Amino acid sequence: EKLWQLADLPNHSPMHEARAAIVEDWLVVVDPRGKVHAFDAERGKVAWTKPLGERAKRICAGKDFVAIETIDKKMHAFSLARGGARSAPSADKCRVPWTDQPGQTPNYELLKSFPFGNDVPPAIKGMNIGFSLRKTTGGPTFVIGERSEGTRVPMVAAQDGKKTSWKQRVPGVDPLTVQEGAPGPAALSGSKLFIAYRLKDRAAGWRLACFKTSDGERPWDVAVPKSGTGDLRSVVASKRYVFVSHWTYLSVFSRKTGKLKYQLGRWM
Repeated sequence: EKLWQLADLPNHSPMHEARAAIVEDWLVVVDPRGKVHAFDAERGKVAWTKPLGERAKRICAGKDFVAIETIDKKMHAFSLARGGARSAPSADKCRVPWTDQPGQTPNYELLKSFPFGNDVPPAIKGMNIGFSLRKTTGGPTFVIGERSEGTRVPMVAAQDGKKTSWKQRVPGVDPLTVQEGAPGPAALSGSKLFIAYRLKDRAAGWRLACFKTSDGERPWDVAVPKSGTGDLRSVVASKRYVFVSHWTYLSVFSRKTGKLKYQLGRWM
């Protein structure tokens, strides 16, 4: 059920350096001109707009406030209800909210590529590492990349310390029909890991695979409809659904079965 729809977000498009986040009951958007817009998430009404004077780098939040770090490394904090200025929060009181930036989530952290600093995963035999996901509460690191010998099939592995708990190819279809190299966006939620990957046939588009984090079993692998044009931007998982953003569409799948529940969007 659609509750509301904005005609357009202020100065927001994939070509602009905008940022957006869900913070409590608010949708917070920082446009490329350095203005913060807060929308009531229930009704879609703009509550307040404030200038930053610089483009946003990241968004964090705490109880009743949102804070934006700009690219000049300054922190700007505002009251969620009215937009009043707040003192800059300490790092431990400003958590990562749900954002439109891949890997910036409250549940896990994304280690994009080497070098990973002090968190470099140990080498995995037969696999080149592209990026890794790890829960903010700790536990295994899920390493995503490609097979290092032969065809560069997308791969995923779980590492607990220096031990590789399991290793699995990402595609549930014929691996020779899949685009070579590390797969696309991924999401880690609870006991499941979700990874998107692309087929060589560009018209066939993308697929989404689900893995059990305990042993690497793949419960389902499904096609993402209408994904043949454009890139797949992000994958986000909740307790019941998996949300996939691609081109001008949002596809929503059942977390349990992978069945497509609904799809929003249109061709440009």
